[in-house]
Amino acid sequence: MANKKTILILFCLIFLILIINFSTAAVKTFKVKENDLVKFKAEAIDPDKDNIIYYYSAPLDDKGEWQTDFDDAGIYETEITASDGVNQVKQKVKIIVENKNQPPQLTDNQIIVKETQKIDLKKIILDPDKDVLSYEFNPPFSKDGTWETTTNDAGLYPTEFTVDDGEFKEKFRVGIEILNTNQPPLIKQISPDQEIIQIEEDETLDFMVEAEDLDQDKLTYLWKLDGEI
Repeated sequence: MANKKTILILFCLIFLILIINFSTAAVKTFKVKENDLVKFKAEAIDPDKDNIIYYYSAPLDDKGEWQTDFDDAGIYETEITASDGVNQVKQKVKIIVENKNQPPQLTDNQIIVKETQKIDLKKIILDPDKDVLSYEFNPPFSKDGTWETTTNDAGLYPTEFTVDDGEFKEKFRVGIEILNTNQPPLIKQISPDQEIIQIEEDETLDFMVEAEDLDQDKLTYLWKLDGEI
């Protein structure tokens, strides 16, 4: 996360002497960056030596501070008031919060899929600023960050890749877990192999089948004649 910066603004109202009930000075403008901590410190002079109380309007708090955040970019108008209880002066202030680029982010550090499912690493990357990103992926992922898994790919595959938004180049590490997907048995040989078989009454016909299971599961066989066991 980017370091936060404090912007301390010494805002002097020395020339705004409290001699009339209401006075407004020209709007002053200040520029800051997103995630900066803004602090206003107002100073005023009262000819009668009265105690002066300062008031700050939103987005400033009652101490004249504002902790900006990402996504706060924009123009904000606030007002600082100095009062001796009878008279007051006000100063309008414009705060321009400029966008601060954020690095690309990883939304998930683990992906779990089944064999034959597709993995797309770009789907777990978020860039808050919608920057154009460039990537560097490692095999078995393609240059586009995808992997079309197949049968027999079950296992754990930690992978690393980098994402660059033009300012930040972030390296991410993601754990890939591919779960086994059960495959149906494969019939290798069957006898007789004709679709239509003709035999005489009282004649005996022997059937044979040879099958294998790619998942090494134990096979059982069921024979039916005209839908009956």
